Amino acid sequence: MAVALLIKYPSSGASELVPIAGESLFRDCWIGPAVALGLEWLPLFQTGASVSSEFLPDVLHEFELIEREFDRSGALELAGRARDAARALRHILEDAPDAEVFIG
Repeated sequence: MAVALLIKYPSSGASELVPIAGESLFRDCWIGPAVALGLEWLPLFQTGASVSSEFLPDVLHEFELIEREFDRSGALELAGRARDAARALRHILEDAPDAEVFIG
């Protein structure tokens, strides 16, 4: 199993999948820093969660925070995955407010 950001665009019927991490990598490398940073959303993605548009800014912020933590600790591949997720969420907020988001 894997943790990924699944975006569905109802207006076009298109969807996009942004990989984040394999399940064990997410558990071993993402959960600890997320908890240490006091993040609320990222730990939920281990089992999966739909994210309504009102909470997308919060989720985006958490991906930005963990990206900085991964950069600081030298985990550059993980930082890149967090950056990809943040980029996709920014796109939704700016250009696709009707998108449906599931992370898990």
